[in-house]
Amino acid sequence: MAAGSVIAIWAAHGLAWVAGIGLSIVPVYQGASTRATAPGEPPAETIMHSATLIEANGTHAILLLLIPVLLTGVAVLALYVTRPQRPIRRFLLWIPGAILLGFCAVGILSIGALYLPAAIVLLCGAGLQSTGGDRARTD
Repeated sequence: MAAGSVIAIWAAHGLAWVAGIGLSIVPVYQGASTRATAPGEPPAETIMHSATLIEANGTHAILLLLIPVLLTGVAVLALYVTRPQRPIRRFLLWIPGAILLGFCAVGILSIGALYLPAAIVLLCGAGLQSTGGDRARTD
């Protein structure tokens, strides 16, 4: 197994986990509300509030956060259950990378940008694995 590609694919998996956990626990939604003390008077009190992705959208948002983790997990699994230089390995490395890149493109204005590093690193790892680019050359 090519060491550079293995490191890249594991790094992509780690980056997907970091983004997912970060979105789960960091308050990404912020807002403010004002309340008037009496009708017709200017607002007297401004209340700031924030919420995590899960607090704002419910627990079903966890499924959305797990999609990139599962895609990179397929690539990690492909490293260990398939033989090198086999078409199925290339398929199991490139297709999750392409799907993850599409996921990032669709959600680029919200959470997609946070998963973009994982997609890029996964595709780089797939490229290294496919070409054998990190093997020593003997001329």
